[in-house]
Amino acid sequence: MEKHMALILTILLLCCVPGIALAEGGTEQPESAPSASAVEVFRAVEDFAGMYLDETQQLVVCIVNLNAAREADLKALAPDAKVTFKTAKYSYAELTKLQEQIAQDRNAPLTVPNALGIGLDERNNVIEITVNIADEAAAKAYYLQKYGDRISLKTTDATEYLPQTGGVPSHLAAGLLLLGAACAVFAGKREA
Repeated sequence: MEKHMALILTILLLCCVPGIALAEGGTEQPESAPSASAVEVFRAVEDFAGMYLDETQQLVVCIVNLNAAREADLKALAPDAKVTFKTAKYSYAELTKLQEQIAQDRNAPLTVPNALGIGLDERNNVIEITVNIADEAAAKAYYLQKYGDRISLKTTDATEYLPQTGGVPSHLAAGLLLLGAACAVFAGKREA
């Protein structure tokens, strides 16, 4: 359990709070956890499309139009990293820019104003858009025509979403909340 919690905390810190590096001499990382330097190296390449942990907790890095030569180049950048590479169609930068564009799009035919959730699905290399179930048909026609296979549409029966633009980025806020919860759990175990 502690090994999994340490892995989760490491990934949260690396993915949710860009620029954080692990201090030497700190808590030992689980063997499968990617190093901070490897994560930063892969995030910095121009053709980076995303990353995630697979079901075996192996780091998967998505690269636009990956081929054998490019994979060899990437492995040379972080030779000690335990990583699997996967090809993707769209870059992280392109999808992030599109996500911001969709968040600002006020022309979508939604019956519930601001009832829209937007997130980057790095595993599937798409922007995931969630709308009220009553708006499914109109949203599908609008978003699929306008953005094509760069989006995935999901529905919910919620009537209102908290805005996901402006202020603290949602992934940072979620990461900090999860980190706080994990710290509370660990503090409770120390007292016991």
